[in-house]
Amino acid sequence: TILSHLTLAPSTSWLVILLVAKYWSAGSLWPGLAQQARARGLDTNIIADVADGNRPRDPDAAQAIAYDFVQALLAGTRLDDATFAHARDVLGFAGMVELPAILGFMTMVSLSTNVFASRLGAADAIDQ
Repeated sequence: TILSHLTLAPSTSWLVILLVAKYWSAGSLWPGLAQQARARGLDTNIIADVADGNRPRDPDAAQAIAYDFVQALLAGTRLDDATFAHARDVLGFAGMVELPAILGFMTMVSLSTNVFASRLGAADAIDQ
C-alpha cells in the first residue's frame, strides 16, 4: 500500500489518516483506524483529540506540523510560506510530498466508504 515505504514516522502518518477520516466523517472506518494508529505508536490522547475534533495536545514536532499542513489543505487553502518552510525543516521534502499523498489516498478511501458503507449496514461510530 501507499503506507509501506514512507519516510514519515508511522505515528505521524497515522495522525494524517485519522485527520482525513474525521474530516470526511468516515465513521465506519474509525474503530479499525484508531486501533492501527495506537499499534503504530500514536498516543491515545492524540487519537481522542482527533476523534473530538480538537487539535492534538502535546504532539511531537512532526505531528504538529503535519496537523497544520493537513488542516490547511483540507480547508482548501495554500500553505503559507512559514508553514511550508517549517514543514520542510521538520519533515524534509520527502515527508512533505508524502502528506498530500496520504491525504489523497485516505480521501478516496473515506469517500468510497461513505458511499458504500451505509448500503452495507455499517454503523457511524466516529460521531458517537
